[in-house]
Amino acid sequence: MEAPRASVMAPESVTGLGGAMGLTSGWMDASVTKSREDDQMTETTKRIAVSVSHTYTASPERVFDAWVDPKKAVKFFFATETGEVVRCEIDARVGGTFTVVDRRDGKDVLHTGKYIEVERPRHLVFDFAVPDYSPEWTRVSIDIRPSGSGSQVTLTHDGVFEEYAVQTQNGWTTILAALDKVVTA
Repeated sequence: MEAPRASVMAPESVTGLGGAMGLTSGWMDASVTKSREDDQMTETTKRIAVSVSHTYTASPERVFDAWVDPKKAVKFFFATETGEVVRCEIDARVGGTFTVVDRRDGKDVLHTGKYIEVERPRHLVFDFAVPDYSPEWTRVSIDIRPSGSGSQVTLTHDGVFEEYAVQTQNGWTTILAALDKVVTA
């Protein structure tokens, strides 16, 4: 088993912010309006893609199925060492949604998504949001390919605010490592 690899990429061009997150050919600097109780401020924040990879001894089918089975996903999908996943609902079909609620220090944090592409056992794409932290939606692509007698996952998260790149990379790296325990159990 190979250690997870991660990288942060700044896409070169974008044609706009259409769709849920405007994921066409990449991301550009975008104006984002942040609301507060008594005022509003606008700031320009660069959006980037964050990519992480992990190699598993499990087959692509077994790895894919863990992403779409709530009984397995509850063990790794947004599960943290100090938190507890208290709700995990997955409707893994194009147009279907997922809801994962992670309880951290007594506070429930909602992670929600909508499936854009579901191609067992090789490919998942979903739009993703954590409403408590941002009203913005981003896009996550998971590619699973055979690797020897196992598989390799490359996860790319597009539309990440540049200032959250390292935190996002660390989060997905942790999730992919936790997935390893689920698919080898």
